[in-house]
Amino acid sequence: MVTISDVARKAKVSIGTVDRVVHHRGRVSKKTLEKVQKVIDSLGYKPNLYARHLSISKIYTFGVLMPLSDQDSGYWDLSVKGIERAAVTLNPYHVKIRFYHYNRFDEKSFVEQGDRLLQARHDGILIAPVMWRPVRDFFKMIPKDVPYVLFNANVPDINATSFIGQDSYQSGIVCGKLMSMSLKQGKSIAVVLAVYDDYHIIERADGFKHFFDGNSEVKIQTYSLHKNSVKESFYEMVDEIFRDNADLGGIFVTNASTHYVAEYLKERISDRKINLIGYDLIDKNVEYLKEGWIDFLISQKAETQGYEGIYSLYREVVLQQSCPRSILMPIDVVMKENLIYYV
Repeated sequence: MVTISDVARKAKVSIGTVDRVVHHRGRVSKKTLEKVQKVIDSLGYKPNLYARHLSISKIYTFGVLMPLSDQDSGYWDLSVKGIERAAVTLNPYHVKIRFYHYNRFDEKSFVEQGDRLLQARHDGILIAPVMWRPVRDFFKMIPKDVPYVLFNANVPDINATSFIGQDSYQSGIVCGKLMSMSLKQGKSIAVVLAVYDDYHIIERADGFKHFFDGNSEVKIQTYSLHKNSVKESFYEMVDEIFRDNADLGGIFVTNASTHYVAEYLKERISDRKINLIGYDLIDKNVEYLKEGWIDFLISQKAETQGYEGIYSLYREVVLQQSCPRSILMPIDVVMKENLIYYV
């Protein structure tokens, strides 16, 4: 069955724009209207009138369980923006969102927020399962009739309705390839596990190291943070990296906190070129990418993940349509030279 999401994707517009065209409400330019209508006609899309009736007669609430928005250098704030944008788009269908933010460095916080969410009895749940140990217990407590969608990180052997995010292992391989293209012969590499107990972070590191399998000339050493990812912790770690690796040529940071390493290099190793690769287009990372201290960033499309997560629940709960088991985000490689097309 063709859905409004299919139309939006092919027409390269938002779901809200398609909704305004279909239901003749709100302002849409003539050019956009013609483009969307052409896609509607070619795909044979028909509005689900039954679902529209349901949306008018009932309020649907979706609970979102995710880290505090300012953690991981503000990465999660991007996801919040996408979730809130989806809430605005789906507001005519009486879809409401409630956030339950946990401290990703505190298992007790996760458990407390998870319990609050379950007690509220939502129609669907969107989860960022970045705490490996307590998350599996939480899944066992979700009622069987409540669909739940994972975003940002996947969890093996979990019967989630859908997963939205990147293939973490493959993105690590891509970063390995990027590092190899600019690494000078005989230089070593440090891999920074910014959050040591996060499964998808570990997968990134494993994919990166896998790329260098069989290359005995490249020495790779892994470093893990066992406390909050703050500037002081990163500086201590990078001090250790330089003590251990006199021939250091590159650093791979497995999350959005790449800017801390860039700041260290700018302040203390400004006369030496170290290849630096990391993740996410948060403001600080963008700043150091522009200045040349970061060579490559992998964009995870965090805002899109949040938006698609809520819309997947909408399809499943309100439209009563099966959503894809996985919606994989592209592994976008961003550098100073193409940054303008991403921010």
